[in-house]
Amino acid sequence: AIFASLLERELAGEEDKRKLAQHITKGVKTLDTLLSNMLLFAASPGAHKARVDICEVVEESISSTLGHEKPGVKIKTEFIGRTEIIADRLQLRQLFLNLFLNSLDALDEGGTLHIRTKVADGRGHGYLEVQVSDNGRGIPEESLDRVFDPFFSTKERGTGLGLAIVAAVVHAHDGFIDVSSEAGKGTVFIVSLPIAGPKVKTAC
Repeated sequence: AIFASLLERELAGEEDKRKLAQHITKGVKTLDTLLSNMLLFAASPGAHKARVDICEVVEESISSTLGHEKPGVKIKTEFIGRTEIIADRLQLRQLFLNLFLNSLDALDEGGTLHIRTKVADGRGHGYLEVQVSDNGRGIPEESLDRVFDPFFSTKERGTGLGLAIVAAVVHAHDGFIDVSSEAGKGTVFIVSLPIAGPKVKTAC
């Protein structure tokens, strides 16, 4: 992916070749994401937890979406209150990358992916809530109950692993995830992760 990105820069003045380099970059990143999902799904590892700043993890995951951009699509972030939790950084990065790619895939030109964090109470404990919403095409109502099932996908070329990995990582962190969607209006995923340890860091 690095070499493909460098090639894009070198071919900045040659539009046709630059577009080809962009396709190569996107293809490499897609394969990388697929491989990461397959390895994580096959291994089903436990979470190796340490102090993690959600701001940093979200920004890292956004950076990993480069190559999957669409014209006129915006990504907005909003961090409210505490942002540090005890979690597995690599697993969370894959979790959010999968959610972001899922939303970006559903968006058309002029669409928006909005990521918002806040502290919330749930099931008697304090949770850090990460809301990932888009105003894209939405998920068919009859598919909502199955979106986290392994190998289930509404996409023609989908693997059905992305959201299954999301659910597995959330479960490994003793959290929970909710999804709501309306056809033609968009989808909202809410990931709730338990807060552990003393309060250290607030919004970025």
